[in-house]
Amino acid sequence: MCRLKWNEEKREDSEPKFGSQRKTVSRQGLSFVRSTLRGFQHRQSCIQIKLMGRTSDAKEKLLDVAFRLIWDNSYGSVSIDHMCQRAKVNKRTFYHFFGTKADLTVAAYEEHWKQHQQHLDRIFSAQVPPLERLKNWCSHIYQRQKQKAAEYGHICGCPYASIGAEVATSMRQSLWTSS
Repeated sequence: MCRLKWNEEKREDSEPKFGSQRKTVSRQGLSFVRSTLRGFQHRQSCIQIKLMGRTSDAKEKLLDVAFRLIWDNSYGSVSIDHMCQRAKVNKRTFYHFFGTKADLTVAAYEEHWKQHQQHLDRIFSAQVPPLERLKNWCSHIYQRQKQKAAEYGHICGCPYASIGAEVATSMRQSLWTSS
């Protein structure tokens, strides 16, 4: 809230008609200014809210759902419609954030890597002896696959190797059919 100070000093150059009357008029004016400022601050905050728009977690939902669906099924078997339905967003929202299914997939895998990179850095730290790193890595993979098998009902394999193999195979097939 903005506070205005009343200046009680009289100026030498002020005209006599503003003498004692000025104080009462100005105090009333101050209350008017204060209420106007409050209204302005309210309108300003409403404008900021409108400019900011509503916050949405649609992009994060799409990234998470895409990664999970592709890992559980395969890149080729998951459609944009299926991802949007699972993330509970419409197609317009999908295309607002991503141009294609491939763009979403790349972003989802990059986000997944960012989320797990610190944990992997700890596993493969140079301060950990090599055999212990290997043991920690195997333990991590075993626990992760066990968790995913319980969640999906089957072992999913490595998410990066799976999509890499699938995309490489589809690229090879498209190259052979085009020549």
